[in-house]
Amino acid sequence: MSLVRIYTGKKSNVDETAALSTDKTVYSLTMIMLALGSMVILYLFVTSLKLVVDVASTILFLFAPAIAFLNHRVMTNSRFPSDARPHRGLLALSAIGFIWMTAFSAYFLYLRFFA
Repeated sequence: MSLVRIYTGKKSNVDETAALSTDKTVYSLTMIMLALGSMVILYLFVTSLKLVVDVASTILFLFAPAIAFLNHRVMTNSRFPSDARPHRGLLALSAIGFIWMTAFSAYFLYLRFFA
């Protein structure tokens, strides 16, 4: 199933075979870029593994709240099937988790760069 059909939730005028081919191409290019980027990072920081861990943890703490927010938005989107949406308790837990991650990320950045 193509990304076009998953996103819209209905059949599109786009040829399914062409869309699937495009999805595979995008996936392949993304994996190549990820592998090359990882090799460049390891090559540049091979002398200091501590620096690699520091950069990775900083990136993680910056992106975790953003990913949590996007996940929450997807699950509450009107295009998402209503029978598959989480109930109010899980949505509240998701909001609390997002607030916790944001606060923890801010605290981490404070300790990392200002303390």
